[in-house]
Amino acid sequence: NVTLQDRIEDRDRYGANIILDYQIDEGEIKFSSLYSRTDREELSRRKRFRVESSIVEYTLRDREINIDLFTNSVTGKHNLDFMDLRWQASYSITNQNTPFSHDSRFEETGAFYTNDQNNGPQGVVSDAKNNVNETFFRYDYINEQKIDDRDFAGQVDITIPLTISSYLSSKFKMGTKYKDKNRDVTNVGFKTESNATKWI
Repeated sequence: NVTLQDRIEDRDRYGANIILDYQIDEGEIKFSSLYSRTDREELSRRKRFRVESSIVEYTLRDREINIDLFTNSVTGKHNLDFMDLRWQASYSITNQNTPFSHDSRFEETGAFYTNDQNNGPQGVVSDAKNNVNETFFRYDYINEQKIDDRDFAGQVDITIPLTISSYLSSKFKMGTKYKDKNRDVTNVGFKTESNATKWI
């Protein structure tokens, strides 16, 4: 099989970032926030030569995708008299919205003169008839999709120094982590399909 594809894509990106650092008694706290957005418009044309089925597929896709990312994180370090405390938490939201996606496919039957695959990709392309009169409508699909991802992570680490004598000391460490991930996917689509060889 041989596939030829031409894709045109326009992308626009926007972003902003802020970082705050607070120095407190015996420690510090840092806060970071990031927002970014990507807007994509894609037009794709694909021609697939399926020699084993003697079919050539013509596929056209036009779609728009918007991606928003918002992430926040905060960390803290505290050097107390009897222990060292470190903690951090982060929360992010990703929204991927596809308000428009349109896929169409047409198929040409009996699409090759010899169905010979021994001459490489160029030979397969040259063997194709490219006969529009033998090409028929297969399907048309219009849909929209929305994906929402939410992620949370938290961590706490504690270090307690232990002095047994002037020649012997040790440290006691403990910590915990927590992660939570949620995803919501919404799809709405409309499809029309033809299984009969009705030529265009």
